[in-house]
Amino acid sequence: MRKPWRIHRRTFLRSIGATLALPALDIMASEGGDEVAPPARFVTIFQPNGFHPSGWDVNGVGKEFTLSRILRPLQRFRNDMVVLSNIDNPGSGHIPNTAAFMTAVPPTRVNGTNTYQSGISLDYLLAQHLGKETLIPNLNLALEPAGQGFDAGFPRSLGSTISWSSDTTPVIPEVSPQVAFDNLFRRHVGPEARERAKKHQSVLDYVRDEIADLEKKASVMDRQRLEQYYDSVREVEVKLDKALNPTEKSWKPKSQPELIRPPAGIPDDYAEHMRLMFELLALALWTDTTRVGSLMFGISQTTQSLNFIKGMNGTHHGVSHHRNIPQNLERYNALNTWYATELAKFIAKLKSVNEGNGTLLDNSIVMFGSCMKDGNLHVPKDLPLVLFGNGGGKLQTGRHLRCKKGTRLGDLHLTLLQKYGVESDKFGNSKGVISELT
Repeated sequence: MRKPWRIHRRTFLRSIGATLALPALDIMASEGGDEVAPPARFVTIFQPNGFHPSGWDVNGVGKEFTLSRILRPLQRFRNDMVVLSNIDNPGSGHIPNTAAFMTAVPPTRVNGTNTYQSGISLDYLLAQHLGKETLIPNLNLALEPAGQGFDAGFPRSLGSTISWSSDTTPVIPEVSPQVAFDNLFRRHVGPEARERAKKHQSVLDYVRDEIADLEKKASVMDRQRLEQYYDSVREVEVKLDKALNPTEKSWKPKSQPELIRPPAGIPDDYAEHMRLMFELLALALWTDTTRVGSLMFGISQTTQSLNFIKGMNGTHHGVSHHRNIPQNLERYNALNTWYATELAKFIAKLKSVNEGNGTLLDNSIVMFGSCMKDGNLHVPKDLPLVLFGNGGGKLQTGRHLRCKKGTRLGDLHLTLLQKYGVESDKFGNSKGVISELT
């Protein structure tokens, strides 16, 4: 029998214009009244254009390994990671490699049609298993809009996503932080909701009465968790407003160059865009609004300018084609180290959220990597891959796992599926599971 002060794990704070999920609290219980363990989550962080072995490859195997230059910003999470080597992508070229990253099947054109076929992706299969109770089964985010036209015989749209909801349905991720936030927390339904939204009220204002009632039941520890969560929601809202509605400057130049603005709703500052998306993804996992999510740093042949990094110029894709010139290699490694530094902030956020039996990171597996190794030649062998967290005890972390040469990407995905309880003996191009990944 449930105690009267208990609330269910799936409790939402609701009001006209808002639906706010809650983080894990001590006062939560299952339908039967017993306390329940936090759910397992799965996240994919995808970086296009690969990593050069000189900057990526770690020294040593097992627990005796030393992080490389690019991974060094993640040193504090050494005991929370599994570095993987010798896993191969079945694709060839930018777009096929990207499309196969989560499906382990390169795309092919269906005869006589404009439809392309790959396979349902790892995240969508996991979402079917993990996302039945969540508001959003699978949250797909990106920092760059989908590409247009064709390249090497493939639509660029196929290189603009890593997620496929079916064999023939690539899922284009959301690039607008504001739209993503609204989908997660704010429900613009009806005239009253729209009117409130115009006033830029915090989503927390919508559910103020529900918050007051909840805090009457909460323990001291729960109140601290709730305050941390509310502060994070407010912080994201403030950053969104500043990024999308910048303040008027006191001085304006007398002339302006011709500027091509990015699509509406996308921050001009790429680094700020990334940080907003990371914060939204963390909030979605923290509140159990979703248990499966992904973030793409760019599309397969991203033309993202690198002017957001001091002293860097050109585009990400251009820098990856270093032609083995030492100066170009240095820029390529420096760029990828910057990305790892930003990723470390997201991992730190997950590790800071206490869920009772461990942290949000402990209850997640975050897969970070690229669909190719050296971007200069689009090398699909020995993919750069790291897993963070253990998914609630599913992985032994703090090691470098050097798999057998020629291990297939489908083998990794099949192994992860089985660890999450999905009954399957085949995925993509798999031949079997990676038995050492225990």
